Amino acid sequence: MKIMIIVGENQTKVPIELVQKTQPFGDAVEWIRVNGKGRNSLDFFITFFLGKDVAADMKKVFIIYSKDTGYDPLINHLKKNGIKAKRIVSFQELLPKKELVTDEAGLLRVQESLKKS
Repeated sequence: MKIMIIVGENQTKVPIELVQKTQPFGDAVEWIRVNGKGRNSLDFFITFFLGKDVAADMKKVFIIYSKDTGYDPLINHLKKNGIKAKRIVSFQELLPKKELVTDEAGLLRVQESLKKS
């Protein structure tokens, strides 16, 4: 796993909580400061580094952490070309999903629990 945190030149402050949370990952975290100002300039840098990594290894899984839906067409294009990519808006999305109860005994327990409510 490799985490790249791309910071624009106008971003002069980084939340200490973010730094503390990334420290245990050691060399797996790379902080990249980019130059350039202008609308969407940071987006272009993120796309550049993503493209560079895709070219190096198309079998990796790529995740963009952003609320910006402007990345969605790029992600759809990557998926159509067999590249695993997605955008997340919360790190909670990376946690394993809880399994749904599908066996009969489990369904009965759920029904009983709902009746008590």
